[in-house]
Amino acid sequence: MRARLLGCELRLRRQDLGLTISGLAGKAGLSPSFLSEIEQGKKLPSLVSLDRIAGALGIPRNSLIPPPGAGLDAPDLPARIRRARERMDLTQEQLAAMASLSAGMISQIEAGAARPSLETVDRLARALSVTPCHLLVEGPDPETLLANLTPETRRMLLDPDVQAVLQAAAGLDGKGFRAVMEVIRESRRGMPAQDQPPPGGRC
Repeated sequence: MRARLLGCELRLRRQDLGLTISGLAGKAGLSPSFLSEIEQGKKLPSLVSLDRIAGALGIPRNSLIPPPGAGLDAPDLPARIRRARERMDLTQEQLAAMASLSAGMISQIEAGAARPSLETVDRLARALSVTPCHLLVEGPDPETLLANLTPETRRMLLDPDVQAVLQAAAGLDGKGFRAVMEVIRESRRGMPAQDQPPPGGRC
C-alpha cells in the first residue's frame, strides 16, 4: 500500500511540473522503466533513489513519503470520502451509481463500518473527480496551510468574489484547483489599485 501511495504522489508531482517519465528519469539519473514501476506501486525506491527523485522535482524527500496513518485503514478516510461527496453535492445513491457500487456500500464506508478495497477507492476517486491520493493521504491541517500562505494570498482568499469562485471549484482535483487559483491571481494583478485590499489587512 505504501508503495502505491508513494507512486501516486510521485506521479502527481511529476505531472504538475509538466514532466514526462523520461524527462524526470533523465534529471534524476534513473531509468524510465524503473521510475514507471515506482509510479505504478510495483517497486519502492531506495533512499538514494528517492533523494535523486526528490532533488529532480525540487522538493524534500519527505514530501513523497506517505504519512504513517495513510492507507485504507486510515481513521479519517470515511470522512474524506463524505466531504468529497458533499463538495460535489452528490447523494450517496448518486455517488454509488457513478462509481458502480451499491448505495449500501457507500453508506457503510462513510460510517466506517466497511473498509474499501483499493479498487473501490479508485472508483470513488474517479467519480469524485479527485485522485486516490486525495482520499488516502491526510493533507495538512487548515492552520498549517494558513501559516504557510503569503500575506497577499491570505488577503486574496478573504475577498468575497474569490471565495465564491473557490466554492464553485471545490470539486476540482489538485491541478484544476491550482489552475483556478492562478486565474484569480492574474485577474487580481490587473485590478486598479483602489479596488485591491489594503496591504496591511489582517487575516
